[in-house]
Amino acid sequence: MCGPSKASQMTETPIFDEMWGNDGQLRAPYGRFQNWLESEDPKRLRAKQREADDLFRLSGITFNVYGRSEAEERLIPFDIIPRIISAREWLRLSRGIEQRVRAINALLFDIYNGQEIIKAGRLPRVWPSTKKRWRYWPRSRRRAPTSWPC
Repeated sequence: MCGPSKASQMTETPIFDEMWGNDGQLRAPYGRFQNWLESEDPKRLRAKQREADDLFRLSGITFNVYGRSEAEERLIPFDIIPRIISAREWLRLSRGIEQRVRAINALLFDIYNGQEIIKAGRLPRVWPSTKKRWRYWPRSRRRAPTSWPC
């Protein structure tokens, strides 16, 4: 199991492989993991993946793709092979995640309060009033949390 994944070699479109850099070299965060992975039996890994899939199905960790004829329940994609993120990469990612949480909180706060985004024409005026939960909430409860527990 050395080198870039077969999937990235089977297409003309480059596929980012978290474990292998664009130059085909093992990325530093995966150094120790690669030794373990090479020592594992692929059949055991496939069995563990099936086990995880079964657990997800049993727990209801699924989603539907509505609007398609095959809108059956699908499993949330999950890979038992972890994505290893270096401290430097995590610092950058976490800043982006925190920024998006603040943006979503600001959007929700505005929708549940002043509705400036609706007044500016960025969301249709009917949007909040057509949602059943919105109509039944007392005005005093129409507020987004100021922070999320992290």
